[in-house]
Amino acid sequence: MKNILFIIIATLAIVGCSNDDEEPNELIAVNGEWLAKDSTHFYVTINGNNQNDSKFLLTKRRRDNYKIVWKKEMVQPAPIKIDMGYGEQKNVDFNYSHFAFDTDELILVNWETQLGSLKFPYRYIGIYSIDGEFIKNVNIESADPSFVRWMDNKIIIPLITSITIENNYKRKDSYIILDEKGNIIESKENVSLFRVKDPQYTWNKGYISYSQSEFIICNLDKGTAFFNINDIIANKYPQETNKPKTAIENVSFSINIATINVSTTFYNGEKRKDTIKINFITHEVID
Repeated sequence: MKNILFIIIATLAIVGCSNDDEEPNELIAVNGEWLAKDSTHFYVTINGNNQNDSKFLLTKRRRDNYKIVWKKEMVQPAPIKIDMGYGEQKNVDFNYSHFAFDTDELILVNWETQLGSLKFPYRYIGIYSIDGEFIKNVNIESADPSFVRWMDNKIIIPLITSITIENNYKRKDSYIILDEKGNIIESKENVSLFRVKDPQYTWNKGYISYSQSEFIICNLDKGTAFFNINDIIANKYPQETNKPKTAIENVSFSINIATINVSTTFYNGEKRKDTIKINFITHEVID
């Protein structure tokens, strides 16, 4: 045990040292690390230089040598006054919540209140330039966000808001869209969008994601449509007692049609190539 502790301490001492031309690595309270879109860098969020420092810092580092590219102070949203019911109000602080998301132009972070006696936290999305310069904080109230890299460096942010009415849980779906400068250019209520960072296909009214056996169309007006490839192929072979196994091999897109090439394996071991065509505007499966 002593030997293990010695190795750990020695390692920390080595990591803490640096060359004269490099910034020394501080002892910091790290909140989290997130891989950047370019896969060469990662973001680190920290509480200043120690756990008692109320300032939050956003840092960009290289993955190969951990060298700091830049370090910027984050702008924390001001506390909000929340109606707790029964005539009680409470000032609640925002703390950094553990994620960072980037595009070629922007970095997004999440702020939320500590739950405490609140059923659902209140949240802000912090928007920064790709160089870490603060742009603004956007109030999304108690909505839970996710982030989709869309076309032209735009970001779709699907939102789920949870509320309780007379002890009954209710979910409300919506979304907002940010342009490459962080401006909200579109929003819509009562539309549920599937949460995926990098869809395989985008067009001006939505995006598409797929796995080996599921094809998912997200339309900004209609919401999300799920297509189970196993079921579609099984319907082509009703004579089969045991449902064939399927896997999407590749997908191509032309105008409004997605052509899905599928590898099909039957219960007896026979293999076959099948093709499914889906109109991703009308959601029609074409024979």
